[in-house]
Amino acid sequence: MLDEDIDKAADIFLTLWQENIRLWATEKELLTPQELAALLEAASAAEKGQARG
Repeated sequence: MLDEDIDKAADIFLTLWQENIRLWATEKELLTPQELAALLEAASAAEKGQARG
């Protein structure tokens, strides 16, 4: 498997995982959609920061 293929697969997995978590959290009313969006945005920013560093 090429690096590009692994990156694409990881992106798809993360997108599906985040959507699954979002649906679960809103179904269980653990987080409001705004709270969850803020958490996902912070996690994404942290991940991008680690990728650069």
